[in-house]
Amino acid sequence: IDQLYIYEKDYINLVLEEARRIKREKGECDYKDFEHLDVFHPAGNAGLDLFLESYKHLPQNITVLDVGSGIGGPGRYVNGKTGWRIYGFDYLQHYVDAAKEITEYSGQGQTIEYHHGDILSDPLPENAFDMAMTTAVFMYIPEGVPGFRNIYKALKPGAIFYWEDYYLLKERDQLNAEERKLLEDFPTQGVRTKNTLLQEMQGVGFELVEWCDFGKEWSEFAWNRAERFLTRHYSEDSKKPLKGELFSYGRIVPQILKDLKHYTPQQIKEKWPVTDRELDSEQVIFNKPEFIGVSRVVFKKPEA
Repeated sequence: IDQLYIYEKDYINLVLEEARRIKREKGECDYKDFEHLDVFHPAGNAGLDLFLESYKHLPQNITVLDVGSGIGGPGRYVNGKTGWRIYGFDYLQHYVDAAKEITEYSGQGQTIEYHHGDILSDPLPENAFDMAMTTAVFMYIPEGVPGFRNIYKALKPGAIFYWEDYYLLKERDQLNAEERKLLEDFPTQGVRTKNTLLQEMQGVGFELVEWCDFGKEWSEFAWNRAERFLTRHYSEDSKKPLKGELFSYGRIVPQILKDLKHYTPQQIKEKWPVTDRELDSEQVIFNKPEFIGVSRVVFKKPEA
C-alpha cells in the first residue's frame, strides 16, 4: 500500500486540514459533512446502502466490527444511518488517529471506537460482534486466511460478514503482461478469484449467504472520477490534481474497472470525452477482455 498516495501521512494531513476547516466554519456537524473526504473506494457508500436496505431487520443495538476502517468513513456512515455501534480496526496508526478526530467532529464519538492493529496477527475480542464489514481491504493482503479466521472468531454465532472488493476473473498466472503491469501500478496483490475466496472463507467456517456482482457501479464511479481528474489536469483554470490522483485514478484504475459494455462506444465517448481521448475507451472497454470484477458478498458464521 506504500505505492498509493491515499495511504501517505501527508495526504491524510490534507484531509484533516479540510475536516478542521469544515468543523471551524460550520460548528455542529454530522457524518454527512465529511462524506466527500473520508471514503476512498469506488462507488462510495452505494454498496452499503444496498446491504442496509436488505438487512434493515437487524436490531438497532448491535455492534459491528469494521475491518480496515480507514479514516472512518464507512463506519460513521453506517452508524449515522442505523445507530449501530462501530468497532473500527486498522493497520495504519495515522488512519486511526484521523478517524478518531473526524468522528469527534461528527459527534459520533460515544458510539464509535477505533483500534490500531494487524488483522493477520493481533487478536480481536472473541464472540463479541454481531456483524463485520470490510470494503477494499483484503485486495492488499495475499495471505488473508489468518485475518478471515480472526474475524470468524470475533463474531458471535449467527453473525454476518459484509464484504465488498475486487475479484480476479481468471487465475493470476493466466494474466497477460499488460494486465500484470496494471496490477503492479495499482497494487492489488491480494485480489483472489471467486473460487479461491469462497474456499478460503468456507475453510475457516463461514457460509455463503449471497454473492452479487458490483462491477458496473464501481466502473462508472471510476470513470466519473477519472474524467474529473483528467479535466482538471488539462484545464488552465482548475486546481491541478495531485500526481498520485492523476496516475492512479486518472489513468490506471479506469483500465482495471471497465465493466461498461452496457453503453455503446459512442455513448462512452460522449459521457467521458476526456478519459476517452486519454485512454482510447473503445480499445480499453471493447477490445481488451475484462480481468477483474467486483463483488458484494454476505457471509455468515453458522449458528452454534
